[in-house]
Amino acid sequence: MADIITYPENGITYDADDAAGYLSTRLSGVYSADEDFAVTANGDLTVSVSAGQAWVHPARFRGRSIILEQPETVTLTAADAVRSRIDRLVLRYDAAARKTRLQVLEGTPDSASPTAPEITRTALVYDLCLAEIRRPAGSTEITAADITDTRADEDVCGVMRDGVNGIPTAQLQAQALAIMTQLSTELHTKLDALDAAIAAVESGNFYTKSEADAKFGTPYSLPPATADQLGGVKVGEALDIAPDGTLSAKTLNDKIAAAVAVKSEPRLVWSGKTTIGRRKTQTINVQDGVDYVNLRVTCGADESDFNLTPGMSYETGGLGAGSLTVTVLFSADKKRLECTLTNTLNTVSVVFTGYHYPTLAELVAETQAAQDDADALNLDQDYRLTLLELGVTDDETTETA
Repeated sequence: MADIITYPENGITYDADDAAGYLSTRLSGVYSADEDFAVTANGDLTVSVSAGQAWVHPARFRGRSIILEQPETVTLTAADAVRSRIDRLVLRYDAAARKTRLQVLEGTPDSASPTAPEITRTALVYDLCLAEIRRPAGSTEITAADITDTRADEDVCGVMRDGVNGIPTAQLQAQALAIMTQLSTELHTKLDALDAAIAAVESGNFYTKSEADAKFGTPYSLPPATADQLGGVKVGEALDIAPDGTLSAKTLNDKIAAAVAVKSEPRLVWSGKTTIGRRKTQTINVQDGVDYVNLRVTCGADESDFNLTPGMSYETGGLGAGSLTVTVLFSADKKRLECTLTNTLNTVSVVFTGYHYPTLAELVAETQAAQDDADALNLDQDYRLTLLELGVTDDETTETA
């Protein structure tokens, strides 16, 4: 059975492979893209590489820690005289040599579109590309503009992290892109269906009335109401409809009658006189049809004249030497006058007259009666004129009959 490596334990001798197994839990990359292995131009054909720490993970159970404690200067070869190229500055781990070094990978000169050389990543040789350096044709120095920092690019270098803690950004982007693509496809499918439905309506491809009736049923129309059939009715001018739907034929007539009553002149329909003794209450029965009464209360030389409508009361001022007061109430049902004296020494005289406002029915009845009288008079007049034309007297007509 193969040994299971447990690292570290006291009393056990470990070798480099055991340590490499421990370091294999970290992914390849520099420790910090801000300060570790930064590449800067020196104004000539050299560049400076800052101190730093990095890890390489050339195999599943093998990892290596790389440390550069002091900055280092790297010299590049001269640029091609007529064609440009792109070089790479890499941190190369060499398993056979058991060491890591800074190495320049020269690109192929190409006047049209130069490309950077490929890096190597195997169990024996593993590169971390720190920078791409553009070499214009005939250039004699390297400037800051020629250097492209690639330490944060996970395809060629990246930033070290524990394998259990990190998910590559490219993987997240791929997942998000896949979700967005799926949503976009579903949305376009629904939009295409909507466009087709709109086009069908615009082209007239919809149900006719007969087709709709056959599919959904014929709509019901409420027939008009008749004397023998229930049905729909309309609210006419002589009807009122309440908020609860109740129809009324009285409201309009009541309004007309009220308008006529207000505009018609009151008519005297009742009158009388009575005397009320000392400290006494007297009830006067009111004739039917009285809408308001006029009262004239007299005590000696003092007199009070006032009108009362149903439900109204009136109190006179002081009358006579004893400051007599008379209170009169006209009952709401128009049936009684309640008169009360508040003095024990005097009597008062009360003259009352009642007035009535003709109703619409009464006015119509009077008009009809007058019309009937006029018609009878006209008929009698025509009858007499006919007798005169015939030379016959009324007495002769009676005898002949």
